[in-house]
Amino acid sequence: MTTTTFTYRNEEWVEAEPQEGERYKIVTDKGDKGQRIIEGVKSTPVEDKRITPKSFLNRFTTAEYVAIDLASIDNPQGTQQSREQAAMLRLFLAKVNSARFIDLDDDEAIDGINSLVQFELLTSVRAFEILNDEVKEKEGI
Repeated sequence: MTTTTFTYRNEEWVEAEPQEGERYKIVTDKGDKGQRIIEGVKSTPVEDKRITPKSFLNRFTTAEYVAIDLASIDNPQGTQQSREQAAMLRLFLAKVNSARFIDLDDDEAIDGINSLVQFELLTSVRAFEILNDEVKEKEGI
């Protein structure tokens, strides 16, 4: 039994290992039993960046979470801007707490974290860490 890999390049099949995005065929010759052909397109698996809401909140330190929580409290005597900021933080926390999962690559998650930086509740370094640290098995959905 022999196996040969063919890649579609320049409008023809050539014996070669496929590169990212190239079509390929793996042909296994089984002698009297014929051939087995598997076709596909070479791709790199994408890391699943979805985590549970609890895992997402656990990425914040206690001090960071307390600061966010306190900043989300409405002050009726505050400025319109500070009241709107508090409302945005409450909305962000409500979305996190009601989500089935948080996708760390999703624009809404990224925008929410960037808002925390804009409101000076997180540093840009911490925002990067929260969004880009490796997803541990126990964090996944």
